[in-house]
Amino acid sequence: MLSTKDAIQLCTTIRASAREAATNRQDCRTLARFVGKIMLILQALEELPCSSLVGNWAEVIGDVKEALWGAAELVETCGNMGRLQAVLQAEEARARFVAVATDLALAVSGLGGVREQAPADVSEDIVSVQRQLEALKFASRAGEERLTWRLMQALTLLYMRAGGAGQAGPLLAQALEQAGLDPGTSSWLDVEVARLKDAIKGAQDEEDWIAEFFYKQVIMCLLARLTGAWDWVRQPSGQGSLWGGSTPAFSSTTASPVKAASPLLGPAAAFTPAGSVGGSGTGSGSSGKSEQEPNGCGMGAGDGERGPSPLPTPLARAGEAALRRGEGAGGSAGSGSGAFPGGPLSSAVPSPLSRDYDKENGNVLADGGAGGQNGGSVVHSRTGSPGLPTAFAQHAQQQLRQGSSTAAVQRLVSAWFGADTAASSSTPSSSGGLGASCGGEGAAQQDTLAEHALALGTAAQPQRTQRPHQGIAVASSGLLGAACSLPSQSSTAVVGAQEDSSSMLCSLDADGVTGTHQAEQQLSPLGNNDLLAAGSGSDSPLSVDTLTALFDAFGVEGCAEMPDTLKTLDPLNLNSVVAALSSPSMLTQFVATVIIEYHAEERGEEGRAALVGLKVIPALLRALQSSRHPILRGCIASAFRHLARDAATRRRIAEAGAIPLLAQLLTSGSRGTRQAAARALSNLVVNSEANKVEVVKFGAVHSLVRMLESESEFSREASAAALANLAANSEETQAAISAAGAIPSLVSTLRQSSTAAAQQHAARALRNMAGRDNQNKLRAAEAGAIPLLVELMKSSNEASCQAATSALSNIAANCEETQVQIAEAGALTVLLGVLESGSAACREACAWLLSNLACCSEVRAHIPPERVSPPLVGLLQSAGDSGRQAAARALKALSAGPSNSSKLKIADAGAIPPLVACLSAPSSDATRKAAASALWNLAYRNNSNRRAIAKAGAIPPLVLLLAEAASDGCRQEAARALSNLSCNNEYNQGIEMARHGAIPLLVRMMSSAQAAPGAKEAAAGAVSNLACIKANQAEILESGALPAILALMGAGQTPGCQEAAARAFGNLVCDNMSPQLRTAAGQAVPLLVALVQSGNEGARQAAARALSNLACSDPASQLLVARSGAAQALVLLAQYPNDDLREAAAVALWDLCYDCQAGREAVVRAGGIPWLTELLLFGGDGAKEAAAAAIAELAAVGPAVRQEIEEAGAVPLLRQLAAGDCQEVAMAATEALRSLEANRSGAAGGAAAGARGEGGGGYKRSDSGKGSEGGAGSRGPMSPGRQAAAMRRESMAPLVATMN
Repeated sequence: MLSTKDAIQLCTTIRASAREAATNRQDCRTLARFVGKIMLILQALEELPCSSLVGNWAEVIGDVKEALWGAAELVETCGNMGRLQAVLQAEEARARFVAVATDLALAVSGLGGVREQAPADVSEDIVSVQRQLEALKFASRAGEERLTWRLMQALTLLYMRAGGAGQAGPLLAQALEQAGLDPGTSSWLDVEVARLKDAIKGAQDEEDWIAEFFYKQVIMCLLARLTGAWDWVRQPSGQGSLWGGSTPAFSSTTASPVKAASPLLGPAAAFTPAGSVGGSGTGSGSSGKSEQEPNGCGMGAGDGERGPSPLPTPLARAGEAALRRGEGAGGSAGSGSGAFPGGPLSSAVPSPLSRDYDKENGNVLADGGAGGQNGGSVVHSRTGSPGLPTAFAQHAQQQLRQGSSTAAVQRLVSAWFGADTAASSSTPSSSGGLGASCGGEGAAQQDTLAEHALALGTAAQPQRTQRPHQGIAVASSGLLGAACSLPSQSSTAVVGAQEDSSSMLCSLDADGVTGTHQAEQQLSPLGNNDLLAAGSGSDSPLSVDTLTALFDAFGVEGCAEMPDTLKTLDPLNLNSVVAALSSPSMLTQFVATVIIEYHAEERGEEGRAALVGLKVIPALLRALQSSRHPILRGCIASAFRHLARDAATRRRIAEAGAIPLLAQLLTSGSRGTRQAAARALSNLVVNSEANKVEVVKFGAVHSLVRMLESESEFSREASAAALANLAANSEETQAAISAAGAIPSLVSTLRQSSTAAAQQHAARALRNMAGRDNQNKLRAAEAGAIPLLVELMKSSNEASCQAATSALSNIAANCEETQVQIAEAGALTVLLGVLESGSAACREACAWLLSNLACCSEVRAHIPPERVSPPLVGLLQSAGDSGRQAAARALKALSAGPSNSSKLKIADAGAIPPLVACLSAPSSDATRKAAASALWNLAYRNNSNRRAIAKAGAIPPLVLLLAEAASDGCRQEAARALSNLSCNNEYNQGIEMARHGAIPLLVRMMSSAQAAPGAKEAAAGAVSNLACIKANQAEILESGALPAILALMGAGQTPGCQEAAARAFGNLVCDNMSPQLRTAAGQAVPLLVALVQSGNEGARQAAARALSNLACSDPASQLLVARSGAAQALVLLAQYPNDDLREAAAVALWDLCYDCQAGREAVVRAGGIPWLTELLLFGGDGAKEAAAAAIAELAAVGPAVRQEIEEAGAVPLLRQLAAGDCQEVAMAATEALRSLEANRSGAAGGAAAGARGEGGGGYKRSDSGKGSEGGAGSRGPMSPGRQAAAMRRESMAPLVATMN
């Protein structure tokens, strides 16, 4: 069991090391906790006899030991890692922790072979530990994720003079904060620089030139901070730059040796000493619009800003002076005021590379841009820059070892900044420093170098061959900047930078400092003149090793990756930048890609168009295919993300074959690369169904869902944004996303995410998934999305509130089950609060949600119209088109149903005038449709509102919509509104509609082959109500309505069209049997009989009433109906278990029998007597009245019929009704009894005449949810019983669905 003991000892070592780990402590201790559990399992197994162990125990324990060795190495690495290094390598560390946990889980699974022999608790522990390790996650700390990625981009732009300083400084400060290092002291610098050197060595060993480049830039920034050259700790985020100016002006042509004024270098401005206000910059946000689902899924737009701030970087301005020296900008010695001779220097600030997210569409967009003025001219070449003489460095090291740190630092800085580059002056300044001037080349430089060397107490070194490199300049207020005070006798202000320096803080290629850098001697504190006290608040000295490492960053020997293409790369020349993508150098490709991303982001559409014109897309794809470096691949994906903001560019990127490669990147081992790929795909699929289908085809959906399940906040955010855009308006991709199990993962993101952006994109994705698929709505509800979204609605973050409200709106749309769940989750209370006091965008989203929730009568009953109406009216009056549409739809939903109380409260809130205003331009068709629908519902069964709507001037724009609206839906709602407004014609509304030309337009809509069935139905309903007005009937017939009505009653039409056409025909034949109608009756009767037999309930009722009116119109038509077989259909309808249908059938049978022997005989032959008797017992009052009147007519047929009536039991029932409380029924029953008695005594004719005296045909129909009104047609006045029955029918008319 020796191997087991070794493994146990290894566990003990890991746990001890984890307790002492200097970095990644939480993760180390988490890992150590599981190692401890494994140790307990191994200790328990060690006590078992060898014979009970599995035969391959040696192999099993070997796997355990190997996994433990991996954990031990990782913990040891964390212990040896610098704190700043740990922050910069956080992603790699997380990946290693995940890999170690996976290996441990696999190793523990091998122990399962001994579970049967092991004690029960040990067996359970084996299974439990394995599962826990498999589920173990190592999340980044807040603010840590993507820090390295962004810092690397910013430092690359800084290096290439393309921007980045405004972001690099805050990011560096953030890295130090994450590492727990105080930038105000330097006690940590020795250790951190040594660890960064180790990282550089590791990168060199792995030939990772991008990482080497990055760590060197970080070291140079530490040097800049130490010397007071660049106080990036105090520089606010997004403000300040080393170069100033606005976004770079770029060229796609060949670079010339001398350029005109570059916005990168900025305008001329007076030099400002360190600590003064030296520059300002502004930025503006950029936002895009994403796809939206209908049903109220509008999202607001977002933007960002960066304001001006001071930029105390005199070192940078000194560098600008040195650059201008190449153009002959010379001058005399400084006057002591700190102003540089030879012209003012730049102080403006370029906008940095930054990242933000669009709040409306979830696409990852950039905010940037810059403000500033351009002026001056500069040289931007790449030649003639000296390097750091090795002999100087060696001499400086010797001085360091002798304890003379001040002289050593002076020597090193002077060698770098003074040698071969600039003439120096020793004119004292008023501040104790020396002024400076920039002169010519040649002998003057050599003399200056000799003088400077003498001032330092050393001999001047011979001039060496110049090599291109990068350097930094030193401020005129002292060798090490304003904060570094040196003795006056050696305070030489050396100003001079290389003509072609691409960075004033960074260098990758120059003669490096030689030596092993292994000195461990500590320098003693040297008082105020020591370098360590210069502007840094130092509390301990630096070692020789640290100082030489800092200066080593100026020029590094052996950097085999430093290519000539990078030295000559001009960030302003897009042609050369795109060409650099074909370089064999990985580093050059990386730098070029960062610059391309910068231009695509900062230069907007112009920059993207220029890049596309230079064929950047195929160049990026070639680089992506040829590289396996995760950072480079992620950077290329990020460049595609910014390029994909234009529809044309998105199409080109997809056609070039980028989608399969980006989908493949979603499986990369680098978290940053996966995030960049997800964001690129998110932009590529916007408004492109073809791109969405291709993304699904290459398996990206499953990868995105895995990112949701197992990744960090930024990964979940990027994945959710991509899924949201994929799901927008695409049923195919919605199905694929749902099948991949994304909905529960999106709900988990809502529950677990700590960032607002991740929650917003998850809410957007759920919104788009629930747009049209009720199953997805129910899946979201089942996964627990509703209470989480209701809680998110309470957020003070506007975008979060809006996203959550929109998601709930789509989940509620057309799904009563979820509508009730949302109300039960407390959404109404939150909604009312936001609607009253939220932002405009949130109030609009609430209006959409309200419009969907109020479709459910159960929910609508709990919404107080007097409270929600005023803010909705406010939206109608002040919001944009989408907001007005949402408010109109909400008012439409709230006014649905027969309740006049809600309608009146909405009208009292002042809703009618703004709704009428929405009917006209500039409102969109959708908004006008919503306003017409709201007016339709408000006018339903409400004479007061009808009058108010007509008085507000609604009729002319509604009629105009019939002619001008672009959509059938808009014309349909206008027709419906006109239909309900025309009911009763109490205020001559129907006459006014006809005067404005409504009738021909409605008839044309009914007849149009292109019109949708709903539009035809609405038009027929309006014509039906207008036909109730006798003055309109002639115009209706002249407009050609009859053929359309007959066609709509035929087979194959929708039930709604059949019902509306039957009502229209029934109203036209009331007291108006013109020759045209009499001719049409022969075609109409069979159609009406067929509807009575097989139509839906509404069509059957309308057809029965039309037959009733036709039978009342004239004897010829009555005879036509009697011979058509209508009696049998009506008798069957009288048996229907619906009071309204039985009443309509009874009335039609009464009218068919009225003074018509053929009609009476037809009813008797159809077996009507038993069912009419049944209605006397079970029918409503209207049905009882009509049945009694019909029996009175049938009693006149003869003794046989009278006997059948008596045998059916009608007489006792008639006597009972005659003594009843309902006057109309009692009158009809009394007449029936009189008729029966008269016919028994031979006076049947008189009794029948008595019955006919109160008889009559026709019917009165009020407006219903379908917006039609029946006509009052009879040959005589309506009996009180018929009038009362009509009133009862109006009060009992069922509400038809009023929501679209």
